[in-house]
Amino acid sequence: MSLALRGKSHGKFANYLATSNTKKYIPQRLWPKQENDVDRLPQGITLAEINSQNIKTYDAEDFIEICIAFVDAQSKTATEILGESGKRIYI
Repeated sequence: MSLALRGKSHGKFANYLATSNTKKYIPQRLWPKQENDVDRLPQGITLAEINSQNIKTYDAEDFIEICIAFVDAQSKTATEILGESGKRIYI
């Protein structure tokens, strides 16, 4: 997801989903979970093997819903509130 939306393959994508400005536009079934002392865990992910590497991914419908959530967050929330990491997705 980070690669598709930001052009970079690093970063914890669940952190983008967990921001209050984005989370409210994402279906609850895709909200990231957070356990004590553990990074946020994306929900709804599936595993895929690409170039002999296991990667976490979303099915196409979930991916579209997440993309729509970022567009909605941008259009309904001032981009200054999204922070620098959130803004990079829109640039």
